[in-house]
Amino acid sequence: MKKKIFISLLVCLIIATFSVSAFAMDSYEPNNTASNATYIVPGNSYSANLDPGDIDYFFFSQPTAGTQMVYFIPSDNQTYYVGIYDYHVLGSSATPLVWKVISNSQGTPVLLSFTREANTAYWVSVFGSNNTTTPNYTVLPIQQ
Repeated sequence: MKKKIFISLLVCLIIATFSVSAFAMDSYEPNNTASNATYIVPGNSYSANLDPGDIDYFFFSQPTAGTQMVYFIPSDNQTYYVGIYDYHVLGSSATPLVWKVISNSQGTPVLLSFTREANTAYWVSVFGSNNTTTPNYTVLPIQQ
């Protein structure tokens, strides 16, 4: 009897482990809409993944005006669409401050650069053509 219970629990554990790893969400979820964006600190890198149907949103701000650089490092060769928007004007009609379509660039840092205003927040949106990433992509806003 104990052996059957042990085997049943072991089978359940293996199934649960496979299910979680096959559809693993990153620690920033839910960040699938601008209103659920994850705050990121310039100077720190953030690794995240895309799940089916996923668009990831992050936001950051800096106290001074100047040139803002954000690096995006793709984890695979799918096509990524990465945009940066003014925090106050994001919506269906918003125009990105900078927008890049990134293809076949696995592991190569791609720079998105724009002129930022003091004490203004900005959104970063990430979407992939396959909408899945394994391993994680990286977003790195530079602190200046």
